Amino acid sequence: MQFGGGLIVDRLAHEGRIHDQVIPLTAAEYRILALLAARPRQALTRQQIVESAFGYDYDGDERTIDAHIKNLRRKIARYSVHNYIETVYGIGYRFSGEQLEGRDVQ
Repeated sequence: MQFGGGLIVDRLAHEGRIHDQVIPLTAAEYRILALLAARPRQALTRQQIVESAFGYDYDGDERTIDAHIKNLRRKIARYSVHNYIETVYGIGYRFSGEQLEGRDVQ
C-alpha cells in the first residue's frame, strides 16, 4: 500500500518505508501500522487494535497500544513530516494517509 508523503506499507516484505528508507519497526509496530493503513480514516478502539493485531488471547494491557503508537509516530517522524496516525479522543486511533490510486504494494 502506497500513501501520499512517500509512505509504503509493504505486506510482502513486512516493512514500512518512506522515500525508500526502511523504517526500523518491531513486529508489533508493523502489525499496528499495517492494520491501521488497511482501514484509512476508520477509527479503531484500542481493543479492536489488540484483537486484530495480536489476537484474542493477548494478555497484555490494551494501553500498551498507546506506547506502540507513540513509538510508531516517533519513528515515522524521522523520515516524514506527515502525521499518519491520528488520535480519536475517547475512541482510539485512525490512519489519515491517503492511498495513491494504482500504487498498491503487496
